[in-house]
Amino acid sequence: MQEVASIRNIALVGHSASGKTMLAEAILYKNGTINRFGKIEEGNTVSDFASDEVKRAVSINTSILNITSGGKLINFLDTPGYADFAGDLISALSAVDSVALVLSASSGVEVGSERCFNFAKERNLPVVIFVNKCDKENTNMDAILDRIKERFGSHCMPFNLPDGMSGNLNKVYSIFDSAGAPANIKPKLEETYKNIIDFAAESDDKLLERYLEGGQLSQDEISKGLRKSVREGNLIPVFFGSATKDQIGVE
Repeated sequence: MQEVASIRNIALVGHSASGKTMLAEAILYKNGTINRFGKIEEGNTVSDFASDEVKRAVSINTSILNITSGGKLINFLDTPGYADFAGDLISALSAVDSVALVLSASSGVEVGSERCFNFAKERNLPVVIFVNKCDKENTNMDAILDRIKERFGSHCMPFNLPDGMSGNLNKVYSIFDSAGAPANIKPKLEETYKNIIDFAAESDDKLLERYLEGGQLSQDEISKGLRKSVREGNLIPVFFGSATKDQIGVE
């Protein structure tokens, strides 16, 4: 029996066709929970199992999937994106600890994206953003990030950056480990990391006082400070990747 304290419930939300179901499939595949990577067009994804979903190639019901990682049971609730099925989305949000808002890099912030974000914030749920489909044509990292900040706030900060977009996407690099990153993104990784430290320091008055006086924060203090900032909604991490191209950015 899994202890309640070690269970995490996360809702995958977003506009229709942003790639929630394929992200769920990628998470299961990368975790080793499944050994075959399904596809929506082939009707064999784990999430969309109902006959109507397979036929229409869209999610109609909320699916509950789970993995075990780091000694924790993590339940993912893959919610429908169409407004017609908003009832399922709202029900799912009442049962989760946090929300992963999935955006399509080619479509950006859509009406459904904003609706999902507002529902989450009304319930004081922590939010992270996954920018999916970064391998698609006509995608631009700076443009989508600017749009995210414009719609959801300047506290939306990238936690990784892609080495390229569209056909040039091969890998994403964490802001916490810029060693080995290509020259075109390394300066931005380092700059973003410095900005992230501000959020960690601002999570605690004593840390902030020491930080403003020129003191350094330990890695443990940074980690705890960032987690607190995310939980309290003062920081929204943004991740880039592609659920379908080698599951880039899916950990």
